Amino acid sequence: MRSYSSLLMVFIIGLLFLSPGIASAMRCGNQIVGEGDTKAEVLAKCGQPLLREYIGEDSEFNYGYGTYSKRVVEDWTYNFGPRKFMQILRFRGSTLIHIKNGDKGF
Repeated sequence: MRSYSSLLMVFIIGLLFLSPGIASAMRCGNQIVGEGDTKAEVLAKCGQPLLREYIGEDSEFNYGYGTYSKRVVEDWTYNFGPRKFMQILRFRGSTLIHIKNGDKGF
């Protein structure tokens, strides 16, 4: 019995490494926002954030085409009340690139 449970554990861990990554998502009422959404989509689904924080700029140079682009990196914080964690959304340019939990809401 012990070897069966060990084999099962190895199998489950293996499946976790083979499964595709799950993008972060956040629920706003009955709407879902996720990585890849635009600022406009997030605003339409969730409304204005509690806080917008300028983080800096991210630059990219494409040597093949000789193009240079500079994008603002910004965090938006949403507070959904004292029973939930605040959600911090990171944007690069106008694209949502990451969602993480913040402190407890208020």
